[in-house]
Amino acid sequence: MERNLISIILVKSLLFVSFISLANCTTIRSATSCPSPCNCSVDTYSNANLNFSIVLEIECPAEAKNVDLHEFFLARSRVWDATKFDSVHIKRLPNSELKENFFGSFKFRYLRIAESNISMIHPDAFRSTINLTEFNLINCTFSERLENGSELFNAINRFKNLRIFRISRSNLKKVMSDAFSPSLGKLAIVRLDNNEITEFGDRAVYHLYNLTWLDLAGNRLREINNETFLLPSVTDKPLQIDLDNNALTGHSFKEGSFSNVNRPIVLLLRSNKIEFLPEKVFLPLLKSSSFRVFPSKNKFICDCNNRWILVEKYLSSLAHDEIICEDGTSIWSKDLQDFNYCDLTVNDVKDSLMDLVDFMSKLKLLSTAHEKHILSLVKNRTDINRRFGFSIPI
Repeated sequence: MERNLISIILVKSLLFVSFISLANCTTIRSATSCPSPCNCSVDTYSNANLNFSIVLEIECPAEAKNVDLHEFFLARSRVWDATKFDSVHIKRLPNSELKENFFGSFKFRYLRIAESNISMIHPDAFRSTINLTEFNLINCTFSERLENGSELFNAINRFKNLRIFRISRSNLKKVMSDAFSPSLGKLAIVRLDNNEITEFGDRAVYHLYNLTWLDLAGNRLREINNETFLLPSVTDKPLQIDLDNNALTGHSFKEGSFSNVNRPIVLLLRSNKIEFLPEKVFLPLLKSSSFRVFPSKNKFICDCNNRWILVEKYLSSLAHDEIICEDGTSIWSKDLQDFNYCDLTVNDVKDSLMDLVDFMSKLKLLSTAHEKHILSLVKNRTDINRRFGFSIPI
């Protein structure tokens, strides 16, 4: 009896494992379902809680120039249950134009487009997918009309339920002022990393009151002013701003650069060209326990511009990050006495210069007198040699 019970349990376990395995199987559609020469697959995934995710993946070769995926989605909308997909992944989009209602009646929550040249995005390209929650554009090349941002963000601003948005490894050059509209109030993660962005417009994220991560690492930003990251409402929700690997220097930060964020901040400034942290910008923030900054791997020059860091090191989070000076040593190994010269005033310098001029004048007089003495000795030696016929050393 006991043995039979164990057998029944084992059989049920095997059936359960088989069920899980089937839940992770991959179904390849027939050739007539996928536009040649592209490959299409429908993958079904599950997690430990048996939550299923159905993913449509389309991959086209680089030479597939004349394939119209817009027509494919319209045709499949009449045959497939276009509402069953959770995600659509497209690799090497063959048609560079995302036309009006590009996806037909397909409805999904996650969209990823990779390794594609995109020349146009119609404002109503994503009509059927208006409830998208995550949108990724990875390693894409935009036309000139898109790389400057306005047309691109006009299309993005229609996603009222978007929570994660990413553009990475593209030629995007500009994020315009007020780029993200009030309709994106649920957007929490904005990743615009490793692009060619030189300008991040004022108030670009002003309406994103749920923002928790703004990733601008790996771009070409040179200036941050007091409205770059302006957020209107005061909240305790922390925000991470990632500015690693840009072109920032100590002169890039205008006074009040981060004071209008109005929430706890974790600021990443690693691997820029920062030679000093301006005291007027960072000291007021660092005196607050809600601001942390990580400026390691920069080209710091440990002179008077950075002395305040040592003075205030016990008040700031800077002590938790490594700051290496131009001589290869850590700023934390320096002594405040090394910066005593920073207290010299203009009058001190003038007085020192006057003393130096006076000293040089006296030295010149002494040198002149010494020269006359030498010449006198030489003259006397010459007279003795002439008189007695032998040399007298000086």
